[in-house]
Amino acid sequence: MAWKQKLYPNLDGDPNNPLYIWQGGQILTDWYGWCLAVVAGSYGASGSSYSAKTAWQSCPTKHADRDLPQKIYVPLWYAGGDYGHVVIGYRDGNFLSVWSSPYTHKATFQYFEGDMNWLLDYIGQVYGVGGFSGWSETVLDSRVIEWLEAQTPKPEPTPEPEPEPEPEPEPEPSEPIDNNDGKDNMAEPEPTHQDQQLIGGIIDEAGENSEWTPSRTAKMVAYLVGDFFLCAGLLVPSIISMINSENPQMFGEYLAKALLELGTCILMVFKLIKKK
Repeated sequence: MAWKQKLYPNLDGDPNNPLYIWQGGQILTDWYGWCLAVVAGSYGASGSSYSAKTAWQSCPTKHADRDLPQKIYVPLWYAGGDYGHVVIGYRDGNFLSVWSSPYTHKATFQYFEGDMNWLLDYIGQVYGVGGFSGWSETVLDSRVIEWLEAQTPKPEPTPEPEPEPEPEPEPEPSEPIDNNDGKDNMAEPEPTHQDQQLIGGIIDEAGENSEWTPSRTAKMVAYLVGDFFLCAGLLVPSIISMINSENPQMFGEYLAKALLELGTCILMVFKLIKKK
């Protein structure tokens, strides 16, 4: 909490901005005896009063003490004598500077400085207006200083946590693309029950005798010829599927199947020959 200057006085110290005191529509060429007009004109205050004494008596913001604000230009009042007196004071610690209407005939400020308590009493003696009455926040109808409450800094808002990203949906399995118009999806041919019985019978009969005779040789030839046609019958579907396959993968599968069947047939033939 602290006082803040709202209206700064013109202390007639800037040659480019001289202070002119108006009274009765004219500029005063002699400030002697016009303390209230000089202080009000310096602040640019509005309003009027008969004298400094009556202005102090009707002031709504007066402080009847010596606790002057620090480093603030404030009106200082004296209510003694017939008209009282008012000046502008600036306190810095216990050091006080004062600008007053002159006690001689001239159109400039009378400047004083010194220890605050001593100077407040000394000015009252110089102007014959008694002891110091107090200070105020206003001059006539204008506020020259104001009290500011300390502003508590607002806490910064807690940042909201960022939402967790939603998991990406798993891609749906795409249907396999059929580029072969169904040609590569033909079911693998399996040997029929009849073929299995025939091959089993050949193996059983081949194991009955172990001596080579003309009848046995004719039977072996018949077995081999029949086995050849049997192997051909097993291989032909795979070979045809392999030839018609447009997919390299299916072609390889049919080729492997055909080679597997051919190897099986050859192995079976050699086993029969060994037994016969």
